[in-house]
Amino acid sequence: MTVDPIAFDLVACRRHFLDHANPADAPAMEKYMRHQFNFLGIKQPQRRALLKTFMQVHELPQPSALPTVLQQLWDWPEREFQYIGCDLLDRCPLTPELLPTVELLITTLSWWDTL
Repeated sequence: MTVDPIAFDLVACRRHFLDHANPADAPAMEKYMRHQFNFLGIKQPQRRALLKTFMQVHELPQPSALPTVLQQLWDWPEREFQYIGCDLLDRCPLTPELLPTVELLITTLSWWDTL
């Protein structure tokens, strides 16, 4: 049985951030966002540091896999994963093939923090 590297990276990413969740901070973060989203309680500086640590071990998604990765990050209920998707978009070149996915992200779970 072969392991899909995209699914493996997503599973590892989710596990990495869930392992660093701070449930004590989540309620204040949810309140700040008017209870529009669930949070793990990982504030931006820590989230970015965790992503940096994660990216030292795992490569960026291949351009052809990026839409799948972004859509999965958007499907997870915790807002930090949408922020991770935005951070990945900042690191990857925007190609015409990616535009339908970007449009989907803009129109799904959109709020001031991800636009």
